[in-house]
Amino acid sequence: MAAASPDLEKQAAPVATGREDHPSSSETTTTTTTTTTTTQEISQPRPSSDSNILSTLEEYAYGRPITTVQDLAPEPASELDDDDEDEDDEDAHSHSSHHSHDEEGENGTTANPITHHLTHTATLTSVASAASRPPDFEVTFSTDDPENPRNWPLWYRAYTVLAVSYATWVVVLYSTSYTATISQVMDEFDITSRPVATLGLTTYLLGLAAGSVVVAPLSEVYGRRVVYLVCLGIFTVLIVPCALAKSLGALIGVRFIGALFGSALISNSPGTVVDIAGHETLALCMSWYSIAPLNGPVTGPLIGGYVGEGLGWRWANWLALILSGVAFVMVALVKETYAPALLKRKAERLRKETGDERWWSRHDQRVSTTALLRANLSRPFVLAATEPILWFFNIWISIVYGILYLCFVAYPIVFTLHRGWSVSQTGLSFLGIGVGTLFAISLEPTTQPPKPPPSS
Repeated sequence: MAAASPDLEKQAAPVATGREDHPSSSETTTTTTTTTTTTQEISQPRPSSDSNILSTLEEYAYGRPITTVQDLAPEPASELDDDDEDEDDEDAHSHSSHHSHDEEGENGTTANPITHHLTHTATLTSVASAASRPPDFEVTFSTDDPENPRNWPLWYRAYTVLAVSYATWVVVLYSTSYTATISQVMDEFDITSRPVATLGLTTYLLGLAAGSVVVAPLSEVYGRRVVYLVCLGIFTVLIVPCALAKSLGALIGVRFIGALFGSALISNSPGTVVDIAGHETLALCMSWYSIAPLNGPVTGPLIGGYVGEGLGWRWANWLALILSGVAFVMVALVKETYAPALLKRKAERLRKETGDERWWSRHDQRVSTTALLRANLSRPFVLAATEPILWFFNIWISIVYGILYLCFVAYPIVFTLHRGWSVSQTGLSFLGIGVGTLFAISLEPTTQPPKPPPSS
């Protein structure tokens, strides 16, 4: 049995006995035996599994189960981030590669090798230690931080709302402009069944619904800007096959795929408004933003009717392509607004500029991308199945949207086929829905609760 060094014996004795004072003569033998056993365990190969590592630490270090953050780190558990459950492989490798070296303490003395080993091994199991996630190096937004989207100039925040609102309007407009040209599409492809021709609208709405549950969570992983640019770019390109379609099946299929990507604007743009608006101005900003998207279904048949009547149904697609191209350019000029993505990038920049790996943000990815995507993609379905308030809103919105889009199919039948209106005149019949929408938005300020009087 190997003998322990005097320094290690002095440092391990309080740890083994759980006492800070000098042991009595009756305890000397027990302390020496425990220290010797501990020294043997340190010299043995480290267990390969995390659970064995934690078990070994408990055995020779604390003499009690290690179940909480307080058992390992000197910092209180409230100061550690909840997301520190999984340490990344880079930190784990860095810590484990230095576990055999002594660390120089702040007072110039050599740190306890057992404590040093415990501190770095802990990052392999459950949480990050105070050494790897020091609170003083946490990256956050200061009060007047120019990188905070809520501190951007007023004109740029207004432009951001305008850009995402306009882009969403184009996506929604393209859904209903098709209804104004259904008769021409039927004549072009020799379709006799109007319900079959209406599938171009039905599949587009299905694409918007299916895409929203996928692309919205992606913005929480990669940020909003990259999702906007990729999805809006693909949406714009897919309008070209619709304008050049040689069959109704090709037109319906491509419209469905395009809607999958176009749904990114519908599902994520309200989040962008939340990112840049403060609590006091959020309701007003949302009202201004919603003017264009909520009137997209109304302006679709109106614009599509006049274009289709004058230039043909294919030019209704070419016009949508032009509008979508303008939307892509406008969105490309909008910077990233998602705060977690900005903080992660800021922490990465500080680590690179200073060479100090201690800079961190609470939004740093501590799990694999696959696990993060799985959690984010499943969240909408879990919430929809478990939250009663969402049951009500999902049913209510589905009924409202069902009735709304039923009007876009029924109005052309009533006014064009039975009353003999032209396609462009039929588009004017939707203006009543638009006026009602604007009236509802104008009432938003009256629904806000009064501000409390300032405290004296």
